[in-house]
Amino acid sequence: MIQKIIRAIIYILVFIIILIFLLPKELFYNLFEKELQRYNIVISNETRKEKLDFVISDAYIYYEGIQSLHIDRLVFKSLIFYTKVNIENIYFEDRLKNFIPEGIEKISFTYNILTLNRVYIEANGKFGEIKGELKLFDKMIDIELYPSNSIKESDLIKYFRYENDRYKYEYKF
Repeated sequence: MIQKIIRAIIYILVFIIILIFLLPKELFYNLFEKELQRYNIVISNETRKEKLDFVISDAYIYYEGIQSLHIDRLVFKSLIFYTKVNIENIYFEDRLKNFIPEGIEKISFTYNILTLNRVYIEANGKFGEIKGELKLFDKMIDIELYPSNSIKESDLIKYFRYENDRYKYEYKF
């Protein structure tokens, strides 16, 4: 009886491990690309690698045919109940630098099945540090900005509300 239970547990673990390796991460990316095209956003010249994680390198993002930003590396990790997307070194075109900070060193989006309603956001760069939540059911995004001195003088800060030594931004969509 115990051997059957142990054998069943081993089969379940092997199935989960195989499923983790065979999740179609590139299929998710292609669906995401098609969705972006509806908004005239195109990702091009990227290099794709898929092993346990799905990695995109050297991606250029175009909005309505105009190059807007460059992403050094994007890592998509999905482990059935947990998904994380890390984007490293985002550089904006010169036209956008007056409004948006010069670059974002890292931004992370984390989702797990236990917090079904929320996607957690963390970012850092020359602008300071951001922590936030995307509330899926409420269709709302909450962001807290802990700014650097350089961002306090930019036009971007006027969209945030100052509260308890941090800046807050809320948006409903």
